[in-house]
Amino acid sequence: MPQASAPVVGQLRSVTRRFGPLVAVDRLDLELRAGEVLGVLGPNGSGKSTTLRMLLGLLVPTEGTVELLGGVPDLSRRRRVGFLPEQRGLYEEMRAVDQLVWFGRMYGLSSAEALARAERWLDRLDLGDRKRSLLSEYSKGMQQRVQLGVAVLHQPEVLILDEPFSGLDPVSQDVFASVIAEERARGASVLVCTHELGHAERICDRVVVMIKGRKVIDEGLAALRRQAGAGAVRMRIPDDLVWLHGPEVVSVKPVGSLVEVRLADGVPVRWVLDRALAAGIVPERFEVAEPTLHEIVVGSIHGAWVEGPEPRTGAPS
Repeated sequence: MPQASAPVVGQLRSVTRRFGPLVAVDRLDLELRAGEVLGVLGPNGSGKSTTLRMLLGLLVPTEGTVELLGGVPDLSRRRRVGFLPEQRGLYEEMRAVDQLVWFGRMYGLSSAEALARAERWLDRLDLGDRKRSLLSEYSKGMQQRVQLGVAVLHQPEVLILDEPFSGLDPVSQDVFASVIAEERARGASVLVCTHELGHAERICDRVVVMIKGRKVIDEGLAALRRQAGAGAVRMRIPDDLVWLHGPEVVSVKPVGSLVEVRLADGVPVRWVLDRALAAGIVPERFEVAEPTLHEIVVGSIHGAWVEGPEPRTGAPS
């Protein structure tokens, strides 16, 4: 993961955005650092999409300042960014390869280079055998893959993805996750806006959690896990679990062939093993399970993760 001292490639400082009486983003400070995958997380209506559109310069903040790649997010800097919007912006009566070439030309590539990259990316996205099909003949998941190809075709310095996993089948989700990892390895800085915590845990170095337009968490995943503690103990033991009851135990549940024991705050993992041995039980298997991002975030915000309505201003939220 990039260090906190890594150069900042995108920044919002004390940014507020209002739509009439609605405060979509409230005094937000946010940094995207060079070489990281940053997840901007939150339920629907929390201000995520408004935030990234301000970072792109597509919306102007009501208050505060925005910088992208060292300056105001003007057209010249936006050309160095790849953007995958939540709502697809493709021309459905164009062939897939022509669509990518057209966008490549808009980003300044020659016709030959745009075609070569388009064909290479369609192959990478498992669409090579359908590259001359009209986009209207593609499924939603296939169109989403084309949209990803559009975002990465020009090898952007910054890649911004708004709800990239929405509506994707598991195979397409794997493709997206691997492409994000490849882009980061290439040197791109990646911002992923999502409400799906499982995907964020898989791909992100750091997460910012927004609730009702405000930032409530801004931390690296490794640090979040350290702060959350051990999470749970998983064991393979006999069915007799009487010895596991007590104020030290929050819950006991089966997980596959194992039993998962979640302990109260401050109870060391060793307590479970000591109790088992005292009861004459030697676990066949004993492991400590890290808490999931979902458990950390939902536990930290104490039920505030509630899906809200979209603003009725016609503006994204």
